[in-house]
Amino acid sequence: MHPEHALFLAGASNGHCYEIVGASYTPADPAAGVPETATIDLSTPDHTGGLLTHDYGTGNTTLKWDTPGDLYGNDGDVDVAVEDITRGALDVQELFAAFLEQLVSAGATL
Repeated sequence: MHPEHALFLAGASNGHCYEIVGASYTPADPAAGVPETATIDLSTPDHTGGLLTHDYGTGNTTLKWDTPGDLYGNDGDVDVAVEDITRGALDVQELFAAFLEQLVSAGATL
């Protein structure tokens, strides 16, 4: 299953302020120091891009804007983005848990 489809089945779609332009899942590779993560690639009406990245090991989610200087949003920005793309139906943890569940149910090897 394509990650964007899994994200849609998890309850996310284009919102009023954010458009989903991609999604990905990266399994953990402890030997390489790579955590298990999921990333949602977002775009705003002014075409500012942002990566919403969730670390399944720590439970932390970050929003990194695609702007000079690698600016990061705060927790409130993360909440606003997730609220927009789920229409308020899911919080951050619920969204990323549902995304992973959709990938697993589709037979993805994690």
